[in-house]
Amino acid sequence: HWKFKEGVNQNDEKLDQKRQWIKQLLDVQSDFKDEEEFVQALKIDMFTDQVFVFSPKGDVLSFPAGATPIDFAFGIHSAVGCKMQGAKVNGKIVNLDYQLQNGDIVESITASAMHGPSRDWLKIVKTSQARTKIHQWFKKENREENIIKGKDMLEREIKRQGYGALGLTSDEYIEML
Repeated sequence: HWKFKEGVNQNDEKLDQKRQWIKQLLDVQSDFKDEEEFVQALKIDMFTDQVFVFSPKGDVLSFPAGATPIDFAFGIHSAVGCKMQGAKVNGKIVNLDYQLQNGDIVESITASAMHGPSRDWLKIVKTSQARTKIHQWFKKENREENIIKGKDMLEREIKRQGYGALGLTSDEYIEML
Protein backbone atom coordinates (compact mmCIF):
# COMPACT_ATOMS: atom_id res chain seq x y z
CA HIS A 1 0.00 0.00 0.00
CA TRP A 2 2.68 2.54 0.99
CA LYS A 3 4.75 1.77 -2.16
CA PHE A 4 1.76 2.76 -4.32
CA LYS A 5 0.93 5.80 -2.18
CA GLU A 6 4.56 7.10 -2.24
CA GLY A 7 4.92 6.42 -5.97
CA VAL A 8 7.77 3.95 -5.49
CA ASN A 9 8.64 1.66 -8.40
CA GLN A 10 6.67 -1.53 -7.86
CA ASN A 11 9.50 -3.72 -9.24
CA ASP A 12 12.34 -2.34 -7.09
CA GLU A 13 14.33 -5.48 -6.17
CA LYS A 14 16.63 -3.75 -3.66
CA LEU A 15 13.67 -2.39 -1.75
CA ASP A 16 12.01 -5.81 -1.75
CA GLN A 17 15.22 -7.41 -0.40
CA LYS A 18 15.40 -4.87 2.42
CA ARG A 19 11.75 -5.37 3.25
CA GLN A 20 12.25 -9.15 3.28
CA TRP A 21 15.30 -8.75 5.58
CA ILE A 22 13.26 -6.64 8.05
CA LYS A 23 10.47 -9.20 7.95
CA GLN A 24 12.98 -11.98 8.76
CA LEU A 25 14.36 -9.91 11.64
CA LEU A 26 10.90 -9.54 13.12
CA ASP A 27 10.28 -13.28 12.74
CA VAL A 28 13.60 -14.13 14.41
CA GLN A 29 13.02 -11.64 17.22
CA SER A 30 10.03 -13.63 18.43
CA ASP A 31 12.31 -16.67 18.94
CA PHE A 32 14.37 -14.92 21.64
CA LYS A 33 13.49 -14.48 25.30
CA ASP A 34 14.85 -10.98 25.71
CA GLU A 35 16.24 -8.08 23.71
CA GLU A 36 19.87 -8.63 24.76
CA GLU A 37 19.91 -12.17 23.40
CA PHE A 38 18.37 -10.94 20.13
CA VAL A 39 20.94 -8.13 19.77
CA GLN A 40 23.82 -10.58 20.43
CA ALA A 41 22.56 -12.93 17.71
CA LEU A 42 22.05 -10.01 15.34
CA LYS A 43 25.61 -8.78 15.89
CA ILE A 44 27.02 -12.19 15.09
CA ASP A 45 24.92 -12.49 11.91
CA MET A 46 25.73 -8.97 10.71
CA PHE A 47 29.48 -9.23 11.20
CA THR A 48 30.24 -12.65 9.75
CA ASP A 49 33.07 -11.15 7.71
CA GLN A 50 34.67 -9.72 10.87
CA VAL A 51 36.34 -11.33 13.87
CA PHE A 52 36.41 -9.54 17.23
CA VAL A 53 39.18 -10.59 19.61
CA PHE A 54 40.51 -9.37 22.94
CA SER A 55 43.99 -8.35 23.98
CA PRO A 56 45.18 -9.63 27.38
CA LYS A 57 44.32 -6.16 28.76
CA GLY A 58 40.72 -6.49 27.54
CA ASP A 59 40.92 -4.22 24.48
CA VAL A 60 38.67 -5.31 21.61
CA LEU A 61 40.22 -5.46 18.15
CA SER A 62 38.46 -6.17 14.87
CA PHE A 63 40.00 -8.14 12.00
CA PRO A 64 38.74 -9.68 8.77
CA ALA A 65 37.60 -13.29 8.97
CA GLY A 66 40.56 -15.63 8.63
CA ALA A 67 42.96 -13.27 10.41
CA THR A 68 45.88 -14.80 12.29
CA PRO A 69 47.90 -14.00 15.43
CA ILE A 70 50.39 -12.26 13.12
CA ASP A 71 47.65 -9.84 12.03
CA PHE A 72 46.86 -9.28 15.70
CA ALA A 73 50.51 -8.52 16.56
CA PHE A 74 50.86 -5.99 13.75
CA GLY A 75 47.45 -4.57 14.70
CA ILE A 76 48.82 -3.80 18.16
CA HIS A 77 52.05 -2.19 16.89
CA SER A 78 54.57 -2.86 14.13
CA ALA A 79 57.33 -3.37 16.73
CA VAL A 80 55.25 -6.12 18.38
CA GLY A 81 54.80 -7.79 14.99
CA CYS A 82 58.51 -7.60 14.18
CA LYS A 83 59.49 -9.06 17.58
CA MET A 84 56.86 -11.79 17.51
CA GLN A 85 58.01 -15.37 18.02
CA GLY A 86 54.74 -17.08 18.84
CA ALA A 87 51.22 -16.60 20.12
CA LYS A 88 48.82 -17.74 22.79
CA VAL A 89 45.09 -17.88 22.20
CA ASN A 90 42.89 -18.37 25.26
CA GLY A 91 46.00 -19.27 27.25
CA LYS A 92 47.22 -21.99 24.87
CA ILE A 93 50.15 -21.74 22.44
CA VAL A 94 48.93 -21.89 18.83
CA ASN A 95 50.51 -21.97 15.39
CA LEU A 96 50.97 -18.63 13.67
CA ASP A 97 48.52 -19.68 10.93
CA TYR A 98 45.72 -20.25 13.49
CA GLN A 99 42.56 -18.47 12.36
CA LEU A 100 41.23 -16.18 15.08
CA GLN A 101 37.67 -16.72 16.28
CA ASN A 102 35.20 -14.28 17.84
CA GLY A 103 35.91 -13.81 21.52
CA ASP A 104 39.47 -15.21 21.48
CA ILE A 105 41.92 -13.67 23.93
CA VAL A 106 45.13 -13.27 21.94
CA GLU A 107 48.61 -12.69 23.31
CA SER A 108 51.74 -12.18 21.23
CA ILE A 109 54.91 -13.83 22.48
CA THR A 110 57.83 -11.57 21.63
CA ALA A 111 61.61 -11.67 21.86
CA SER A 112 63.57 -8.89 23.55
CA ALA A 113 65.64 -8.28 20.40
CA MET A 114 63.98 -7.48 17.09
CA HIS A 115 64.63 -10.48 14.87
CA GLY A 116 62.13 -9.42 12.22
CA PRO A 117 59.29 -11.17 10.43
CA SER A 118 59.57 -14.17 8.14
CA ARG A 119 58.83 -13.92 4.42
CA ASP A 120 56.51 -16.90 4.89
CA TRP A 121 54.24 -14.67 6.96
CA LEU A 122 53.21 -12.87 3.77
CA LYS A 123 51.33 -16.03 2.76
CA ILE A 124 49.55 -16.23 6.12
CA VAL A 125 48.43 -12.69 6.97
CA LYS A 126 45.00 -11.39 5.96
CA THR A 127 45.27 -7.66 6.71
CA SER A 128 46.90 -5.22 4.35
CA GLN A 129 48.37 -3.45 7.39
CA ALA A 130 50.39 -6.53 8.40
CA ARG A 131 51.43 -7.24 4.81
CA THR A 132 52.61 -3.65 4.33
CA LYS A 133 54.58 -3.61 7.59
CA ILE A 134 56.32 -6.88 6.68
CA HIS A 135 57.25 -5.53 3.23
CA GLN A 136 58.54 -2.31 4.80
CA TRP A 137 60.70 -4.25 7.23
CA PHE A 138 62.37 -6.25 4.44
CA LYS A 139 62.78 -3.16 2.29
CA LYS A 140 64.49 -1.31 5.14
CA GLU A 141 66.56 -4.35 6.13
CA ASN A 142 67.94 -4.82 2.61
CA ARG A 143 68.31 -1.13 1.72
CA GLU A 144 72.12 -1.02 1.35
CA GLU A 145 72.16 -4.26 -0.62
CA ASN A 146 69.39 -2.97 -2.90
CA ILE A 147 71.29 0.29 -3.56
CA ILE A 148 74.40 -1.64 -4.65
CA LYS A 149 72.33 -3.95 -6.89
CA GLY A 150 70.53 -0.95 -8.39
CA LYS A 151 73.81 0.81 -9.25
CA ASP A 152 75.16 -2.37 -10.86
CA MET A 153 72.00 -2.77 -12.94
CA LEU A 154 72.16 0.88 -14.03
CA GLU A 155 75.81 0.61 -15.08
CA ARG A 156 75.11 -2.58 -17.09
CA GLU A 157 72.18 -0.91 -18.87
CA ILE A 158 74.24 2.21 -19.66
CA LYS A 159 76.96 0.01 -21.20
CA ARG A 160 74.37 -2.09 -23.06
CA GLN A 161 72.91 1.06 -24.62
CA GLY A 162 76.40 1.93 -25.89
CA TYR A 163 77.07 4.85 -23.60
CA GLY A 164 80.19 5.05 -21.54
CA ALA A 165 79.55 5.26 -17.85
CA LEU A 166 81.01 8.77 -18.02
CA GLY A 167 80.75 8.97 -14.31
CA LEU A 168 76.94 8.95 -14.51
CA THR A 169 76.79 6.58 -11.59
CA SER A 170 79.34 8.34 -9.45
CA ASP A 171 78.14 9.66 -6.12
CA GLU A 172 79.10 13.23 -7.14
CA TYR A 173 76.90 13.08 -10.28
CA ILE A 174 73.98 11.55 -8.38
CA GLU A 175 74.26 14.26 -5.70
CA MET A 176 73.96 16.93 -8.44
CA LEU A 177 70.65 15.49 -9.58
